Amino acid sequence: MIFIIFILYEQDNGSFDGIQRVLFGNGFDHWLHKLLFIDSLHYLSDGKLSLPIKRYFQIDIDDIFVGERGTRMKKADVDELVEFQTRLQLFIPGFRFNVGFSGKYFHRGFDSENQGDDQMIRMARNFRWFCHTYSHSQAHITMNQTAIEIEMITNQEFASKNNLPVDSDYIVSPHHSGVYPVHEPLYDAWKDVWNVRVTSTEEYPHLRPVYLRRGFIHKGIMVLPRQTCGLYTHTIFIDRYPGGRDKLEKSIFGGDLFFSFIFNQVNVFMTHQSNYANDRLALYVFESVLKFLQCWTNLELHSLSPIQMAKKYFQIYPEERDPIWTVNYCLIINMID
Repeated sequence: MIFIIFILYEQDNGSFDGIQRVLFGNGFDHWLHKLLFIDSLHYLSDGKLSLPIKRYFQIDIDDIFVGERGTRMKKADVDELVEFQTRLQLFIPGFRFNVGFSGKYFHRGFDSENQGDDQMIRMARNFRWFCHTYSHSQAHITMNQTAIEIEMITNQEFASKNNLPVDSDYIVSPHHSGVYPVHEPLYDAWKDVWNVRVTSTEEYPHLRPVYLRRGFIHKGIMVLPRQTCGLYTHTIFIDRYPGGRDKLEKSIFGGDLFFSFIFNQVNVFMTHQSNYANDRLALYVFESVLKFLQCWTNLELHSLSPIQMAKKYFQIYPEERDPIWTVNYCLIINMID
C-alpha cells in the first residue's frame, strides 16, 4: 500500500508574544494529521494533555462450535490460530485469545469442521475459555432465571467433560442480550452459577465511532466496553465484505480500528469463530493493524486476563463505576443550584 500524504503545519515558537503554537492547514481528514495534533497537544502542554503510551487489549472469539455448515473452523484454521497467537506473543508477552463456547453445537458441521472442533478441544490449554450459554440463547427472551441457570450449568458440564480451562470470572451473553439494558435475572444467574465478576458489551452506550463506548458496574459485575473491528458472523470473505475491501482497510489503516487503540487505553475486541475460518479475515485484520501501530506509533501493547483488564479499566476511569441510570442528575443539579 502506497500513501501519498500532504501535511501542512507550522510551529510558532512564541518569539513575538511568548505563546507557543502549532498551526495546521489542510484539515484533519487524514489520520496522520490527527496523530500530529495529538502530539502537538502533548508538546504544547508539557505533557499535561496527553495519554500514556501503554495500551491493554484482549481479543474475544465468540461462538466457538456455533455456525452453519460451511462457515466453521477446520483443523487447519485452528492450527493457524495457534500459530498466529504464538507470533503475537513475541511482542505482546502473555497474549492469549479468549474463546466463548456454546456446547450444544459441538460436532454440528461437516466432517472437516467437526475435526476443527476436535482440534479446538485438543488445543484448549492454549486459550482462555468463557461461557457463552449452552444453546446460544438470548437472556432477555429467556425471562426465567431458572432457565438461564440451566443453560449455564449445561455448558459448565460440557466444559468439565471436555477438560476446558474455563475462566469463571468472565462471561459474555450471546448478542450481548440482557447486559444493557439490564436484565436482572441474567446478573443473578451469573453470580449464582459462575460467580461472574466481569462481562463486556457494545451496547452501553451504542455509540459511533466505537471507541466512545464506556463501562459500568452492576451488582458487583464489572461491564467493560466492547469494541467492534468491522467483522461479524457474516463477514467471512474479503471479496464479499460489505462496502468492499477498501472499507475494511480504511478502518485498519488510520480509521476506526486504528483509533480505538489510539484513544482507548483498554480495548476488548469482539470477533467470531467464522472470522477465523474461510478467508481468516480476523487474522488479517489484527496482524495488519498491529503492524501499522508499530510502524507509526510508539504505543506499548500489553495483554491481561479479563479480571485484570476490568480492574485496570476502572482504575483508569473510576467515574464510570456507577451506571448512568442510577445517578439522579436532577437531584445533583438542584443541590448545585
